[in-house]
Amino acid sequence: IERGLTLQPPVNKNLFLPDSAAGLESLPMSLPEAISAARGSVLLQQVLPGGLAERYFDEQERRCAELAQAADPAEWERSRYFLSV
Repeated sequence: IERGLTLQPPVNKNLFLPDSAAGLESLPMSLPEAISAARGSVLLQQVLPGGLAERYFDEQERRCAELAQAADPAEWERSRYFLSV
């Protein structure tokens, strides 16, 4: 609103029907896909200073790899994130 950007036209479709979603860009289905999409984002590269974006994405990929190798993924998440909240 402050910058006077033009809104995109509304998507008045039932997105639960596969044919209705045709032609629309979908969101990443997993955290690794989201990291890959963010890594390719021109906006994030412009907004995050210096090598911060690369360091952040590298750290997120490291965490994904640890989670994928965890014997109990739920316990791995609890032990790292529960006290952070």
